Amino acid sequence: MKLHYRGATYEHIDPSVEMSNVEVVEHYRGATVTVRQPKPVPAQRSNTHLKYRGAWVN
Repeated sequence: MKLHYRGATYEHIDPSVEMSNVEVVEHYRGATVTVRQPKPVPAQRSNTHLKYRGAWVN
């Protein structure tokens, strides 16, 4: 899908989220609810060093 914002055109990309096969059964106000949870995404750490107002952030 093509989108426009202030004269700029860009493509919309849906993020793909992988769901786990484990379904959790919970109870809320007397009703049984089945919840599927997304798989955890490993944290990504970049090698860039950031600087904000003279202080380095790792």
